[in-house]
Amino acid sequence: MWSILFFILLLAALSYGLEQVIDQPGSVAIDWGPHHVDASIPVAAAALLVAGAGIVLIWALVSGTLKMPGRLRQGSQWRRREKGFAAVTKGIVAAASGDAAAAKHAAKAAEKLLPNEPLVHYLKSQAAQIEGDFGKAEAAFQQMTLNPETRLLGLRGLHIQAQRRADPEAAHHFAKEAHEIAPLPWAGTALLEHHAAAGEWDEARKVLEENYKAGALDAATAERYRAVLETAAAMQKEDRDPHAALHLAHLALKRRPNFVPALLVATRILIRRNDAKLATKLIEKAWPNAPHTDLAAAYFDSFPAETNVQKLARAERLAAQLRAMGIEPDA
Repeated sequence: MWSILFFILLLAALSYGLEQVIDQPGSVAIDWGPHHVDASIPVAAAALLVAGAGIVLIWALVSGTLKMPGRLRQGSQWRRREKGFAAVTKGIVAAASGDAAAAKHAAKAAEKLLPNEPLVHYLKSQAAQIEGDFGKAEAAFQQMTLNPETRLLGLRGLHIQAQRRADPEAAHHFAKEAHEIAPLPWAGTALLEHHAAAGEWDEARKVLEENYKAGALDAATAERYRAVLETAAAMQKEDRDPHAALHLAHLALKRRPNFVPALLVATRILIRRNDAKLATKLIEKAWPNAPHTDLAAAYFDSFPAETNVQKLARAERLAAQLRAMGIEPDA
């Protein structure tokens, strides 16, 4: 709407200007060497417009001629990129379907057309993996780590390759490097497993909290992991620092009530502290929701001096709790 209105106003302005030029009296005289030209104002204005249009036309022709090689080269490059990306697409589809020959052929074609395209390295890695040439796959992943856009994907591939050849230190290195760039779920899980295997619970907890803050873990999953780490730390400290171990076990039980490993740590420490009554209460409270054989063993071991009749009575107490929930205990 506004563009049409502007065009109408422009035409009106031009018409008015042209009318003013035509109505002007007088003439224009030009002396150039031996030549003398007389012309009216409208004729002189028309000649000036024609000369300007000619200059613009000549400039357009010269500029277009000078730019023609670049445009042809740009068009050739564009067609080359189109063919290259078509080869990449074809290769990725072939790799996903398990066609190693087609994936390899497409990877070679794409590499010729797009030698610096990061996706080509990814296609080469997939084709090499399908063929079982893990050396080539690892080389392709290494190339991917050199490009910021595909660095994380390359580190992921190198991590998998390290796991395949049973090299935990290398796998940890690649996962740690990726985690420092972005706390991705796969890297966070790998670091958690590494620190847990090494008994480095503080480091594992740090990784867990980083993953949670970054949104890689939901609140419920993070809480379960915290309970597991606190229980593992409690097991590690159970003998040399029972007070700290009991505190950690209680923290884990607050996060995951009836978590059997944490219950077992707590009951063992309480029994060794001659607080068997509290240990049995802890088991009895959890028993309806966690009727575990290890809990039952700890329950009966809490009072080693009891007679068989007393143990039977306590066994009946546990069985009654299960019956109250509609569960028939095994004989």
